Amino acid sequence: MRDAGGSTARRVLGTPRVLVPAAYLAILLASTSAVGLAPSGSQVASWWPAAGLATALLVFSPVRRWAVLVAGLVVVTGLANLLGGRSVAVSSIFGVGNALEALVAAWALGAHRDRPVLRTGSDIVRLVLAALAGATVIAVIAGLTVWAMLDGSLLDTAQHVLATHVTSQLLLLPLVLSLGGDEQARAGALSRPVLVRAGIALATLLVFGTAFVAGVGVAASAFLPLPAMVWAGLQLPRREVSALLVAVGFVTTFTTARGQGPLALQASLTRDDGDILAQLYLAVLFLVTIPLVILVEQRTSALTTAESVLSSTTESAMIGTDRDCVIRFFNVGAERMLGWSASEVVGRHPAEVYLEAEGSTACAALMGVIGPDPEVLVPPVVTSGVMKADRTWRRKDGSTLVVSVNVTEVRSPTGELEGYLAVAADVTDRLEVKQRLRDALARERASVAELERVHRMENDFVSAVSHELRTPLTTILGNTQLLAAHIPGPLTEDQERVVDRLHRSGRRLLMLVEDLLTLTAVESRAAARHVAVRAGDVVELVVHQAVDLAEGRDLELTYDDLAADATVLGDADELERALFNLVSNAVKFTPEGGAVRIASRHDGDCLVWSVTDTGLGVSEGDRRHVFERFFRARTVTDMAIPGTGLGLPIVDLIARAHGGSARYVPREGAGSTFEIRLPVAPAPVPAEPLAQEHDDVRRDRVRIGEQA
Repeated sequence: MRDAGGSTARRVLGTPRVLVPAAYLAILLASTSAVGLAPSGSQVASWWPAAGLATALLVFSPVRRWAVLVAGLVVVTGLANLLGGRSVAVSSIFGVGNALEALVAAWALGAHRDRPVLRTGSDIVRLVLAALAGATVIAVIAGLTVWAMLDGSLLDTAQHVLATHVTSQLLLLPLVLSLGGDEQARAGALSRPVLVRAGIALATLLVFGTAFVAGVGVAASAFLPLPAMVWAGLQLPRREVSALLVAVGFVTTFTTARGQGPLALQASLTRDDGDILAQLYLAVLFLVTIPLVILVEQRTSALTTAESVLSSTTESAMIGTDRDCVIRFFNVGAERMLGWSASEVVGRHPAEVYLEAEGSTACAALMGVIGPDPEVLVPPVVTSGVMKADRTWRRKDGSTLVVSVNVTEVRSPTGELEGYLAVAADVTDRLEVKQRLRDALARERASVAELERVHRMENDFVSAVSHELRTPLTTILGNTQLLAAHIPGPLTEDQERVVDRLHRSGRRLLMLVEDLLTLTAVESRAAARHVAVRAGDVVELVVHQAVDLAEGRDLELTYDDLAADATVLGDADELERALFNLVSNAVKFTPEGGAVRIASRHDGDCLVWSVTDTGLGVSEGDRRHVFERFFRARTVTDMAIPGTGLGLPIVDLIARAHGGSARYVPREGAGSTFEIRLPVAPAPVPAEPLAQEHDDVRRDRVRIGEQA
């Protein structure tokens, strides 16, 4: 019942300099009139509007000022009783009682924390309990005072005061709490013109006036105004209903006090009983109208919020129908999506507006039956009351679009089906993009398949040609060797030079064929024969071949085999070929007097083979191309150094086939360093022995590096 904006609301009514004197004046006038209009012989007034005004004063004041304000209430209400003809003692006691009543009621409302409001049913309950608490205080004080000092009835006085003061709180506080900036209290205030609302209020007052002026002695006529008050509660905002309730309370109390109206003196009732009955009647009016107004406000606010949310949703279509699938709601998003205005479609069936065909059920008709996948039929509404699918809708101009639509059953609190709500999003562009992606993927797959086919054809062609070339080349080289050995007969010096050139050219051609066959074999092998290979065995074989390769050259060959016992999983022949290619390149491109170093080491869980030379090196511009097929540096070409441009690509391909990599390592000064990195076998496994082509390393030609 508290309002988070209470401090702001208090300022709306003005500063205390304006509020407090005005409130005290109103309380004084209301109290004086009530005491003056008290029936002859009665010890208490027939009504006490000052009770509600006093509580309102505390509600709209900071709690730090309550002590001063309560003291002022004692003075003002005591003065009103004194002016009404009561003694100083009685007036003082009544003044204290009225002030305590306001203090208890304000505290029970929670006004010491923040300004109370009336927005929910719990707020009404709190107001009733607060009014009862405050009225009980003054009823006890007044009853004891009348009994002890005026020789009156304690019980009758207490009953009378309790009824009049509770009614005062219930009639005045709703009006006061609807002031001060409570936005929800204004709900529906502009739903009808001012003249219409004024007419409703006047008609209600006229009904009450007629009933309470003409209905003397006819108790049943008191029920005639009740429908009018209910009607006003349904049609008017809370602030105006609260004001109307105060006016009705004045009419009822005034006419009853004058002996008029259906609640006036009956044969079986005393004057005090009639007053009490009138106050109870007004309390019933409060309990009938104010809760009704709050319920109407809540429903109106919820509907307004829902309509605002639905209407502000412009990217999605929201279409509501009744249980017969007649359109009752068509939001802005639906208008933009389909081109129809709400006024054009409300009251029509979806099949007349945006569907290509009518479904077999109401929900199917709302969703649509023609979609991007015609084989997907719309099923009946599932038990959960929700159905989702992609469907085709028709715009006003006849064009179509694909929507993703959710249809939900709308049911009453009792579970009865009331209608359907369809929420749809335009997915036409999304589906088109999706289809384009599918088409592009299909084309990509076709291109990949074609490239694979061409690659296989290329490999098959290279392999076939290479095999066909190897046989005649072997024959040619064999015959050139026979000629060079003078087996057929002696050769002249010129003939020997020709045979030598022929043999060297054949060897280069055979080397190219061998490289092509190796490249094709590594690429086409589906699953290499990977077994445990001891790294030291591979290095030793390559060193033997390096010695033979450097035969007759002034080169220093060294190797440091720090990872000789390392084991890798792979094809021993391919690993030997990869390392030998690096060594042969190093020997080939290193001039006389240079050095070639072969090394193996551990680097974490990897085995690293490195070959370092002091040869030509690789220029910075050529480094990124060294592993490309058939690439040869310009320096090598200019120097006419023989080669195929396939050695390093074969190294890279073999390394990657074994889960490793090959790379060029830049180094300062002349020369090059190439590395092969291979994963070490996770657990020691017995390595297969490699075939040894040499009995021992020619240690007179190779210097073993110092073991670190």
